[in-house]
Amino acid sequence: SKADPETVSKPPRRPPRPPGTQKSLAKAEADAPPAPSPPRSQRPRSRTFDSSPNRRRPVRFVPPPSPEEEKRELREREALRAARWIQSLGVSLRRAGASIGAGWSSDDARVSSTSVSARETGDPFAEATRSPAAELAAVCADGTLLCELVRVLEKKELVGVTWRPCSNASRLHNVGKALAAMRRQPAMSPMHLWCEKDVVAADEETVVGLLGDMRACAAYKRAGRRG
Repeated sequence: SKADPETVSKPPRRPPRPPGTQKSLAKAEADAPPAPSPPRSQRPRSRTFDSSPNRRRPVRFVPPPSPEEEKRELREREALRAARWIQSLGVSLRRAGASIGAGWSSDDARVSSTSVSARETGDPFAEATRSPAAELAAVCADGTLLCELVRVLEKKELVGVTWRPCSNASRLHNVGKALAAMRRQPAMSPMHLWCEKDVVAADEETVVGLLGDMRACAAYKRAGRRG
């Protein structure tokens, strides 16, 4: 049976909005500021992003080295190169005043061989407690190493060398003997040939520069013999 049309209730109609209300609401939503994002610590982290090998890592700013640091690093490299050259000539670095093998005398150093750790690692200062430049300056301070290098390079013995110097006068005498012999070499640079006091005072820059000049002079003479 059909329902009586008079008893059927219809839903009430909403009152009509005034003109312009819908446009004003859309404009208000567009002009509203965006909702603040949660802090980084509260954001959900993606496991895939964290474990990705292509994840961008933070860049750390490393300040460039100062001129003094660059100069010191260059001096240490030159000292290590000079020490390897000395050992290649069969001259030991175990001298009085060195931190390598404390207690060795200069007479023992003339007949000693390279230590086992230095042969294995290739580092002449593997057992030293100081930097290469400081260690090299210390072993050259008494002049015995320089006199031994002159004897090997010139193939003649220096007369009057004090192999066990006990005073600054004897050390200065040894250094003067070695530098006087080097001044007779025309291929030797004269830049460090008058610095006896600096060598006895274990000045790193002077000693490293002097040994570098000796190595360059020996290489020049060897190249001349080949030619």
